[in-house]
Amino acid sequence: MDEETKERFNSVDRRLGALEGLEPRLRVVEQHVATILSNYATKADVLAVREDIAKLEAAMLRWFLATTISIATVAFSLGKLFG
Repeated sequence: MDEETKERFNSVDRRLGALEGLEPRLRVVEQHVATILSNYATKADVLAVREDIAKLEAAMLRWFLATTISIATVAFSLGKLFG
C-alpha cells in the first residue's frame, strides 16, 4: 500500500472517529425533535378548538342578550311603577 492510500485511510478513520463522537449528541437532538413533533397541533386539533370557540361565543351571546332583555324589563317596569 502506497503512502497516499495510507493517508486516505487515516483520514477516513479520523472522520469516522469524529462521527462516532457525535452519536450521543445526535440521539439527544433526535429526542428533542421527536418531542417537538409530538406536540404539533394537527388540523383536527385546530378545527376542534375552533368549534369550541364557536360554542363559547354562542353561549356568551345568549347570556348577553338574556341579561340585556332582563335589565331592560326591570328598567321599564320601574319606570312604569314610579313614573
